[in-house]
Amino acid sequence: MIVEIMVTPMVPAGEGGPRIGGIAMGLTLAAALAAVGLHAGAVVLFSVAGIGIVVEGFADAPAVVVTSHALRTLFLAYVTVRVVRRVVNDPVITHDTVFAVACGYMLIGLTWGGLYAVVETFRPGTFAVPPEWAGMPGGAVRPLTYFSMVVLTTVGFGDIVPKGPTASGLCVAEAIVGQLYMAIMIARMVGILASQRAEDEQR
Repeated sequence: MIVEIMVTPMVPAGEGGPRIGGIAMGLTLAAALAAVGLHAGAVVLFSVAGIGIVVEGFADAPAVVVTSHALRTLFLAYVTVRVVRRVVNDPVITHDTVFAVACGYMLIGLTWGGLYAVVETFRPGTFAVPPEWAGMPGGAVRPLTYFSMVVLTTVGFGDIVPKGPTASGLCVAEAIVGQLYMAIMIARMVGILASQRAEDEQR
């Protein structure tokens, strides 16, 4: 996920750009699959999303791009739910729990970025994206994943802005979900750690 978020925007546009972008997407999906395990549902969604990325690399028709973005977003949403559910149901706090919380937070950003890309590809002009992002590998995914992380963390640089009620509503929802996620997860971990410490002191 770190590679896709931080490195791929630096890849210059050109013949090798889309291929590198596709590889980064594929690695992100593979890492997400490894995080949730080889469950039947996860494998099916991973396979379909992977096929969508491959097909998009050969055919850039709008219908193909929208379908590819939607399948990828669906898989990431599935993984996000699985990871968050695991964290919520974990009775003790371990290093894996902390990593899972961080992973869930980043997955929320990636999922919403994919959702923004679907909306932008289906209805161009939904987001005002600077021309410097034009020609980037992955089309709308790169700038809108960056934008999603900005919204999620409520930084608000203002270089990419939503235009219209649909985009604005999605942004508000992501900002609220991101803040609630961090507040709830931190409160839960603190509560469990306090309980674990009290139990250890009683022994």
